[in-house]
Amino acid sequence: MIINILKNNALLFPEKIALEDNNQSYTYREVDTITNYLANKINQSIGKNKRILLRLTHSPDIILAVLSIIKSNNTFVPLPLDIDSEKFEHIFVSTKADLLITNIDLDFQQPREVKIMDIRNSINKRNLEFHNNYEYSEENEIYIMHTSGSTGKPKGVIINQKNLNYILNNIQIISPVNYLSTYLFSTPYTFDVSITEILGWIQGGGKVYTMPLKSIENYRLFTNKVKKYNITHFATSPSNFSTLIRILKKSEFYLLDQLKYVLICGEKFTKNIHDFYISNNFNFTLINVYGPTETTVYASYYILPRHQINDIPIGIPILDTTFKIFNDDKKECNEGLLHISGKGVSNGYIQEEMNGNFIQINNEMYYNTGDIVKRNEHLYYFKGRTDSQVKINGVRVELGEIESNIEKFKGVDKCVVIKNYRKLYAFILSDINLDGLKKKIEQLYPSFLVPHHFVVINQFPITSNGKIDKKKLIKKYIQSDPINESDNMDIEYLDLLKEISRILDIPIYDLHSNNNILDLGLDSLNIVQLILTLENYFDIKLEYSDIYSSENLNLLIKNCLIKKENDFIIVDKNLNDIQKNKIYKKLNDYLFQDFSPVHSFPVIHTQRLQFYNKFRSAAIVKYKFDKIDNALKVLNKLFLKHQILNSRITSTDGYLAFEIKKNISSVITIDDFNNSTAVISHIENIAPEILETSRKHNGLLSIPIIITNGSETYLLLILDHAIADKSVEKILMEEISFIIQGKEVPYSISYEQYCNYVFKFNKNKYLKKNTIHNNLISFNHDIRNFNIKLIPQKKTITAIPDPKLLKSIDYILFVSYHICKEIHRISNINKIIVAVLYDGRPLKDMRYTVGSCASSKYLLFDKENSYKDFYEKNIDVFHSTNYIDVFYRPGFLFNKNYPIFTEKEVFYKEKLSDISKISFNFLGEFDDLTKKEYLNNIKDTFLELQNTSKKIYINSFINNGYIHIISTHEIF
Repeated sequence: MIINILKNNALLFPEKIALEDNNQSYTYREVDTITNYLANKINQSIGKNKRILLRLTHSPDIILAVLSIIKSNNTFVPLPLDIDSEKFEHIFVSTKADLLITNIDLDFQQPREVKIMDIRNSINKRNLEFHNNYEYSEENEIYIMHTSGSTGKPKGVIINQKNLNYILNNIQIISPVNYLSTYLFSTPYTFDVSITEILGWIQGGGKVYTMPLKSIENYRLFTNKVKKYNITHFATSPSNFSTLIRILKKSEFYLLDQLKYVLICGEKFTKNIHDFYISNNFNFTLINVYGPTETTVYASYYILPRHQINDIPIGIPILDTTFKIFNDDKKECNEGLLHISGKGVSNGYIQEEMNGNFIQINNEMYYNTGDIVKRNEHLYYFKGRTDSQVKINGVRVELGEIESNIEKFKGVDKCVVIKNYRKLYAFILSDINLDGLKKKIEQLYPSFLVPHHFVVINQFPITSNGKIDKKKLIKKYIQSDPINESDNMDIEYLDLLKEISRILDIPIYDLHSNNNILDLGLDSLNIVQLILTLENYFDIKLEYSDIYSSENLNLLIKNCLIKKENDFIIVDKNLNDIQKNKIYKKLNDYLFQDFSPVHSFPVIHTQRLQFYNKFRSAAIVKYKFDKIDNALKVLNKLFLKHQILNSRITSTDGYLAFEIKKNISSVITIDDFNNSTAVISHIENIAPEILETSRKHNGLLSIPIIITNGSETYLLLILDHAIADKSVEKILMEEISFIIQGKEVPYSISYEQYCNYVFKFNKNKYLKKNTIHNNLISFNHDIRNFNIKLIPQKKTITAIPDPKLLKSIDYILFVSYHICKEIHRISNINKIIVAVLYDGRPLKDMRYTVGSCASSKYLLFDKENSYKDFYEKNIDVFHSTNYIDVFYRPGFLFNKNYPIFTEKEVFYKEKLSDISKISFNFLGEFDDLTKKEYLNNIKDTFLELQNTSKKIYINSFINNGYIHIISTHEIF
């Protein structure tokens, strides 16, 4: 039983890492005690033998929640994050759920009957000594997994303890786990394959690393993650694995051999994967696994040989599983409908009226899979489906559900959905506005339930027996004359089109249509492949924004050509004085416009320091659009979500506050210059100074500008540092891409909420509970004798080899450790505190928060520390999700009324302002030009700091394989 194994593991090796992602890790002891605590909390709330809905982001929270629910003798029901309110209501009613566990702020009203537990407020590694009262029974319901239903209502498959034991025992036989094994949890938890990732690692005392394969960045980092986290077990679909093959460089292939087992599941195994496996002579075991949700994840497996075979089978039944094949006459045969029996067969659906495919044969329960298979000796081969269930990128979809969803809309008389290639076509008998209908469907349903193409028709073609003739629909509306390869077309370009056709899995003759690029069926898999193909062909660098900002494929290719040509064009960036003055006036008039504020809230210490001191810095977001209207639409959405973009700072008798303007009533438009590049360059140069003046004189803090010369349009959004740290540029670029794709912008707390938390969690009652604060105060007693004069004051530049780390945090800790070692060597100081400027957002709800969230993190060094000791002692400073830690701001304690100090603030200033004599800022990676500009600009700043400051200031960046360290003092 998996719960007992977890408990034993926690006793045998309590401090072994069991669960981790990029931001946090948990030992076996912590996993066991946290889940005991949560299980008790669940039991106190709803008791036992109840059903619990899960709506969680892909994170360790899922694994902790699942284990807690099993321990509490309840049933978990995973829900997708983007579930619509109607489907939520259906699942809530059909499951009779009593509790919803989540780690997001909910976006629609939940039924009054359901209790809500926010797991973010419940996970605490400290002081958790609860015991578990789990009562084992093979008939216990463990989870309900929903699959697509032909009525438009999802079907809930009930999996019990016996079923779970079956799959976990079998997965340990197929791909054994030991103490050194690491599972990758990458599958969405609403798909049953994830069960083996969520729980399979516990069997042999392994661990699990959490990372969703959703973005191009994660694909590119895959081998790095495999190496860094020693990943050995990886399960994925053929589509995912094929994408991974295309992204990886050949020089990285060898890193895949750190994997021990690769399980391919969810779709028909493709030959290219086997070819890749053979040609690279990999040592890992490659396995094709098959099984429907109704038989608990996997029902058969086949270990791929290291030689070519003509047809790849789904293999043989796994332990405690029996296969039977029946023909149309319900007689056993070697090719026909597959029926499965055994310990993995579930008790059916929660909707008992849907249990028609669960049938008794010789007093044994079998599940009719609807799959056509062929048996050849002892091996089984998948041949196809008998009904309208299809798979899109590994997700099983019932075409009838999609038809039913679309037919709910007023004005739609009839809908027929057909799969052609890998794309879904919806044929609609209606006079409804197609654009409006598609937009509503995209907002209401997950992407795999949204057809790639919509076709409005006047009537359906009918067969002789009175049924809709789907073949005629395809022939009439989907197919057309293909491109003639003998036309005057460059052969290499034709090869490009063929490759794009293969990637998107649509006919080559569809590529030159004027369909919006979003209608080509782009998804998280093939958009990565498309980017890589275009980059290679045109020898350019592309981002997601380049894809989504192109209206259709023809325009995308044209933009790639323009981008390639512009790489070789030298543009005169000089503007005359009249032009410069005209731009300055437009920016100044916008910033100092009159408006009546609709809301205000107090600033924190960050803005007070910037308001009363010389501080000049700005974040700049630049995005190219094809139309001004699209740029305006994006601006309106951004300003609507982030009210701080429409703010100014006002001062009344020393009280500073943000005042919020109602909405974005005007935008600066510059359309009377031919040279957009010169205009953009000039604005980027002057904006920081203009914004500094605006900040100090009650002007706005952001400048939205649309620059167009007739042929191209740019959105330029420039934000004063008072409302934007370094991370904001990336945040806004991602949100622009979401808006362009027609997706909901992810939720985040507002900057006002952020400021409120800073005020709240720096009060005395929270400081008493703050471990970081108390450690700093205690540590400070030991470093008061640190005399900075022992370190020679001289600007120095040092370079050390780049260890090729993965994250900025790792570089910060690496360089900080070396700085402390050198200072200890020079000064013989045994304990040192380094203040590091950091603008990370550790909370999920802060990931898209726009504002100035940067703060100092304090790293503690002791002369006895090895690098490992130093790293482990300080890493939690960056990754903690405890609100008390996240919003702790020592500077706020003595600067919240800056430049005035109360008696209490004077106390904190004496205790904390000089707590660190070393200020360190890691700047990231620089190219040669940026390095040169930075070193030229830093001279005066460092000279001023040397003359006025009592601290050591250190900056660091990476360039050409070295970490460069610049200091106001001679420490190297």
